[in-house]
Amino acid sequence: MAKKPKTINVQEYYDALRGEFLLKAKRSTAIPHLGERGRNEEERVRNFLRAVLPQRFSVGSGVLISSEKALGYSPHMDVVIYDQFFNAPLHRELSFSVFPVEMVYGTVEVKRLLESKNLKKILSDIQTIRRLGEEKWYAAYAAVPKNAESPSQTVTGQIQFKLSKPVPRTYLVAVRQKGWSTVEGFRSDLASALEETPTHIHGVTILENDWYVSLEAYSTPRTGLRCESGNSLLRFVNDLLPAISSMPMYQTSFDRYLDVSTPNKAFQRTRPKRCAAEG
Repeated sequence: MAKKPKTINVQEYYDALRGEFLLKAKRSTAIPHLGERGRNEEERVRNFLRAVLPQRFSVGSGVLISSEKALGYSPHMDVVIYDQFFNAPLHRELSFSVFPVEMVYGTVEVKRLLESKNLKKILSDIQTIRRLGEEKWYAAYAAVPKNAESPSQTVTGQIQFKLSKPVPRTYLVAVRQKGWSTVEGFRSDLASALEETPTHIHGVTILENDWYVSLEAYSTPRTGLRCESGNSLLRFVNDLLPAISSMPMYQTSFDRYLDVSTPNKAFQRTRPKRCAAEG
């Protein structure tokens, strides 16, 4: 009888990682300050994502803003997955950054203890992120004629273009929950919260119960929410990775943030004009 080939069980590996999350969360109860306990969980999720995501995805925390100042900025997001190849945060401090929404692939809210009273605030924050994501402006560069009188003389021109979709992906990771005995009960309450605060949450992971709930695109909460038990951490990564990988990424039009160009218009500029504007 031929021996079965040796293999690595990915599901067992991720279940072991889930167990580590729970063990470390239990250890954190020795910390007397509740806020510090929560920050520990956030950093664990950030470190986990840094380990499992390809290096083109950077992981940090902070707020999201749009060049449309009337939209304001997002609440502080525990986890921000962003591009650092074409872009950089507008402000970067030791544990906090300000991210143009153009460079953000997705966000993750982290809860040490999830309760029904938290759902409205979480979904309201997602609404804000999605509104910001509808105002994404990028820049592209190409050789263009200097002017109509000298068509053979070319300069580097910049073209601004807008991408309203897709907006950043949004997820929730909770270590524990209080108030639901079954994943179907949680799904029902999440559907009610989504009807009260209409938005789209891509996935919810509850580690202690090993639950994963996701919302299908262009569906209603009652028909589109899918709930699964088992392999919750693996399901989260398996959902997150293609979701952020499918988002196109370009250089943010920083001119719009710096107010050195006319907003909402494609344009070209020569270097002398740019120097004059900056002077």
